[in-house]
Amino acid sequence: RCQGCHNDRYFRANESSTFAPELVPSFSGRLSPRAVTVSYGSGQIMGYAVQDTLEFGSIKVKNQSFIIVEEASLPARRSWDGICGL
Repeated sequence: RCQGCHNDRYFRANESSTFAPELVPSFSGRLSPRAVTVSYGSGQIMGYAVQDTLEFGSIKVKNQSFIIVEEASLPARRSWDGICGL
């Protein structure tokens, strides 16, 4: 979990039956989650590309791609969540 994200809301991938990390071959030929780094003018996030089915009330979005943030270097005193790309 992101150590720099000061928020009590977390995405729990192990509680989702539709969660799927985006897998890519590593140098050894094994599949591993695709690491992602995004730099902003005011900071940077690092995490993994994933997909899941999202539900907002009666609206269901299947295979929505997003980034699970593991590390963040972002400005303080802002309300940040650990999921980006929604």
